[in-house]
Amino acid sequence: MAKPQSTPAHAPKDDADDDTSSKRLRLPATLRDRILLGISLLALVIVILFTVPYTRYGVLGQIFKRPVAIEVLDSRTHKPVSDALIELGGKKFKTDAKGKVNAAQVPVGGWQLAVNKKYYNLLRTDIMVPLFGQAKLHKLELVAIGNQVTLKITNKITGKPISKAKIAALGTTAITDANGETVIVLPIKRTSEPGTVKLPGYNDLAINIQNTEAPTATNTFAVTPSGKLYFLSKRTGKINVMKSDLDGANASVVLAGTGSEDDTDTVLLATRDWKYLALKAKRDSDRAKLYIINTATDKLDTMDEGKASFVPVGWSGHHFVFTVARDDIPYWQPKQTALKAYDAEKDTLATLDQTEAEGTDANYYVAQNIANVYLIDNAVVYTKQWNGGYYSAPLYAGKKISIFSAPLSGGSRTPLKDFDAKPSLSIGAALYKPKEPLFQLSDYGVNPNSFSFFELDNGKIATASGITTDTFNKFYPTYIQSPSGKRTFWYEPRDGKNSLFSGDSDGAGSKELASLSEFTPYGWYGDDYVLVSKNKSELYIAPKDLSSAPVKVTDYHKPNFNGNGYGGGYGGF
Repeated sequence: MAKPQSTPAHAPKDDADDDTSSKRLRLPATLRDRILLGISLLALVIVILFTVPYTRYGVLGQIFKRPVAIEVLDSRTHKPVSDALIELGGKKFKTDAKGKVNAAQVPVGGWQLAVNKKYYNLLRTDIMVPLFGQAKLHKLELVAIGNQVTLKITNKITGKPISKAKIAALGTTAITDANGETVIVLPIKRTSEPGTVKLPGYNDLAINIQNTEAPTATNTFAVTPSGKLYFLSKRTGKINVMKSDLDGANASVVLAGTGSEDDTDTVLLATRDWKYLALKAKRDSDRAKLYIINTATDKLDTMDEGKASFVPVGWSGHHFVFTVARDDIPYWQPKQTALKAYDAEKDTLATLDQTEAEGTDANYYVAQNIANVYLIDNAVVYTKQWNGGYYSAPLYAGKKISIFSAPLSGGSRTPLKDFDAKPSLSIGAALYKPKEPLFQLSDYGVNPNSFSFFELDNGKIATASGITTDTFNKFYPTYIQSPSGKRTFWYEPRDGKNSLFSGDSDGAGSKELASLSEFTPYGWYGDDYVLVSKNKSELYIAPKDLSSAPVKVTDYHKPNFNGNGYGGGYGGF
């Protein structure tokens, strides 16, 4: 029987004896061959890319693309040529106001670049889009074959230059730069040529260009920001609702008057964004109604009507607040007066509060009235106090004079402060700061010269310190809120004229914009423009900082209506 053979000490070990780490590093021969082949091919591609002639870039252009920067200038003036058509690599581009194009994704290789613009000679040139290295800026010059006319475009309200305005004339275009300037080349035909100016956010403007290379002020044109202003006008003999562009152009009648309108009691109030108008007018009966106009359609609808007298309070956002006194309910009976809010977006009307009453006739009764109404954020703050007939003193027992807050959307009202009611007690108010009314409690039965003062602060009523009758009765401005609510605009009378101010939402950080002015604040249009009035019948628009003279919009009809302290909407007051 053969003996088993022993393995020599120097013999190679079997694979089964390899340690684990050695097995992980060893690859099958086929896989190693593939990796080596891939590395060789990559090296070959790199060599080819570095040695291939530029004329053979076509194949690589199917894979590799690079951005190309181009700048086109006028050969004589060396000013940018805007709106020039660039054709490169099978794509088309147009130069911007600086005469530049950043063409993305252009295949590498040699290309013919074509630059074309009317009234310039066509330019063709060869360029190389390299695979490696820093791409250079290609500066090209076009030769004009007409007059090189310099134009400037400004904002009609601010007087400031406008960039990116497109001017078109005789089939060619140009775009203004940061200085509001551009050069347009026109053929030497006539001394003037018609053109147009267009820019998003501004009204289109038809212009007449003086076809000359000599600088002339007649080739500076002012465009008007787009938008419409609404106002009352009696220019036809009847009180109409009208609208116009911001500079007064294109005025038209939105709602023709019927002839029944009351000169002193026809009121038009716009929301801060000018989307809705509240109109109080007597149109088809002997009583005034409240109407709503949606400026998107200029459609008229009825907000509230009836045997009643309506007193507008104003807009808070898209809620219109007013009081209504019903003529068919005696004042010594409940619900004779109501405080209401109309939601223009939802076309809904909510009753926020109504008066209470007790008694039998005009001599023996007590009844509430609603007064001192202020719009504070999304709520209305107001007072309810009692008055009565000559023999009504006993009916005051247990009743309260109150300061309330109610949400504009309706729902439960909140009493902020109560006082025991009696015939000699009354409460008045003044808006001495934006959103902060000041209340004065007077008891003439105890001491005609004794007053208590309270203020609304962060939604609560607190005793106001340092307030006297002189400070309470002084002039407090009406702070007109900007559409965003971030700015306020107001005036203070000084030396028979007005000083105009602007501040933040609380009236703080005030800046005097004008002194000894004949203007008073009227409203805002957007957050960039303010509206002012003069002689209570002339409407103007100006930049928000009054850095340039106001531009007259129109003459308008102003009713005999006062809204001291109201700044949540525009016009009417």
